[in-house]
Amino acid sequence: MRLKGDMAGRAHDGFSVGYFYTGLSDNFKQLLNTINLPLRDVQGVEVYYKFGLTPCLAVTPDLQVVQPSAKAFDTDVIGGVRTKVTF
Repeated sequence: MRLKGDMAGRAHDGFSVGYFYTGLSDNFKQLLNTINLPLRDVQGVEVYYKFGLTPCLAVTPDLQVVQPSAKAFDTDVIGGVRTKVTF
């Protein structure tokens, strides 16, 4: 889902929420389980808000939460910031 423009008078702003899911086959999971690498399906969510500071400059903070396929690893929370300058 992506929303863009005319949000409280901020025509250059944008907002998005995304979800992904990657299913691994049971055969693949069983194969890697034999070498002691238990797996699960992968899923995650991403949220960002683009601040259009000017028509040529945007700053976008981003947050992602990802559950990795290897059961030995915990769910990751990843934050970031992106800056875009358009000439």
